[in-house]
Amino acid sequence: MATLEAFTAALSSFAPDIVVLSGLHMLEGETEEFRESRVQDFIGMLKTVPETTPIHLELASMAIVPYVKHIADQVFSFVDSIGLNEQELELVSQSANGPHRKLTNIQGLADTAKVCDTLFWLLKTYGGKSSKLTRVHFHSLTFHVIAHLEGSWRHSERAVVAGSWACTTRACQNDTPSLDEVSLQLQQPFSISTKSPDLLLDVTTK
Repeated sequence: MATLEAFTAALSSFAPDIVVLSGLHMLEGETEEFRESRVQDFIGMLKTVPETTPIHLELASMAIVPYVKHIADQVFSFVDSIGLNEQELELVSQSANGPHRKLTNIQGLADTAKVCDTLFWLLKTYGGKSSKLTRVHFHSLTFHVIAHLEGSWRHSERAVVAGSWACTTRACQNDTPSLDEVSLQLQQPFSISTKSPDLLLDVTTK
């Protein structure tokens, strides 16, 4: 967050095609008053980005539920896309009375049906109308999901594959891992909604 003002000043000179931001989690150790002040500074910077330039906000590990709610209520509407994992999605859901307070199963892995329920709720709650938010990229150890409002983004299938592949290559420390070096940890088939448990997908079939 210390570079916020410098970044804001440089925006007009280099005219980026996309803006990718993170760092709000680093304010958790500060006082509530300081956090709120810097969040407002952050929003001020977001307002200087041209409407035609997509903004992606990457969340990171946080523990203060009221602060997470403050970010969701104050910041989400000013960004086009957010990225988060099961811990962060769980906190957003807990902070705003979302559909599930726990998103992992007994093995500690993200539950596909609960995650999809919560992504749908998040976009309905914080996206559309006067909000810019139309896309969420969820990433976990076992799977990635990109959820977006219909007609708002293109090439989402390619994007989710690219995101998952990038994580795989980093974990394997190999740009071209072979099938012998990776394994599918997601149970097949899997559910995509707790409300419709018979709605199943199987990524091993064409």
